Amino acid sequence: MQDQAKKEVSALSKSMMTIAEDILNQGQWQEAIATVNKIPSSANLTEEVKDFIVLARAHVPALLDTPEGLTDAIAQAGTIERNRPLYWKAQQYIRGWQQEIADLTIMNEASRLARSQTIPDLRAAIAKLQLIPVSHSRGSEARKNISQWNQKIEEIEDRPNLDMAEKLASFGDVDSLKAAVERASQIGRGRALYDEAQERINEWRVRSERLEFQPVLDRAQELAAQGDFANAIAVAEQIRPGLLMYEQARADINQWRSQLQDIQNLQNAETSAIPGTIDGLIRGIQLADRVSPSGSWRWRADQLINDWSQTLFTRGLDQAIYDIPGAIETLKMIPPGTSVYNSAQAQISDWQSWLNPPTPVPYEQPTPTRSVSPTIEFDQPPDLNKPIRSDN
Repeated sequence: MQDQAKKEVSALSKSMMTIAEDILNQGQWQEAIATVNKIPSSANLTEEVKDFIVLARAHVPALLDTPEGLTDAIAQAGTIERNRPLYWKAQQYIRGWQQEIADLTIMNEASRLARSQTIPDLRAAIAKLQLIPVSHSRGSEARKNISQWNQKIEEIEDRPNLDMAEKLASFGDVDSLKAAVERASQIGRGRALYDEAQERINEWRVRSERLEFQPVLDRAQELAAQGDFANAIAVAEQIRPGLLMYEQARADINQWRSQLQDIQNLQNAETSAIPGTIDGLIRGIQLADRVSPSGSWRWRADQLINDWSQTLFTRGLDQAIYDIPGAIETLKMIPPGTSVYNSAQAQISDWQSWLNPPTPVPYEQPTPTRSVSPTIEFDQPPDLNKPIRSDN
């Protein structure tokens, strides 16, 4: 039992040493010392505890993060001699601190070079920082500085192009704005000033397109207002896909094409209806009804449809004199909504009644009734051979 208890105490004490080292690596040297001081003397780790306390106190100047502080830490850890239990642990810390001194020296030299903010010195500073491996404690800081200084180099290289583009754009005419866009476009994707350049490019493109193509769209709309839709479309088609006003131009073109088609349908309808024949009037109504319901010429189409429907109604009445079935088909072509539609439907109903009268009910002769003679009742049949007796 006693041996088992000693083993458990030893194992627990070694675990406490490991925990204390983890705490020390987090920079909490006082807590680390307090932890190892709780290890019982019976664990036979007294010498290890003494060495650990020396290493913990050596971390105090190391936390200053200066070459002088790291040198002091190395000196304190170096007092642990080769025959001590934590000698190799001390040597591990010493090597780490020596590497930090070397990396910190490089970082300081690089920062000194970068202060000038000139491209050669910034590139020299970056070259120095690339000597620090990513795996070192200062590796991430070095990479962060490298990224910042690379961006600074790109800003220094590209700022003249953006400044020149701004100067060109300040003239405000189309050619100057296009030249500004071309100059700023030399700043490639991923460069430090790329997003700023793109914002300015978009602004200059909008301005130049408005200056160049707004008069084109205005002229097209002016022609359309005068009823010259064909030329309005030809002018508006100068606004190419990808330009700022392309969607507006395309919407206007579609509207004008619809109006042209409506006009063409009306012209064709009037041409068809001119002879005044039944077929011509029907064709005219059909063509006029193709005019867009929301178009500006719909009122004219409805007017013509109504007029031709009235004429078609008259033609149908005349046709009924010699061809009622044909007259019915004629009046069926009068569309709903016209002033004579209801009259046409009523006339069609009348004619259909004449053509298809109801089937007469067959006449049935009444059934004759027979007269019934009175019946003489006898008690027994009379004897016809017997003479009739007379009371006289």
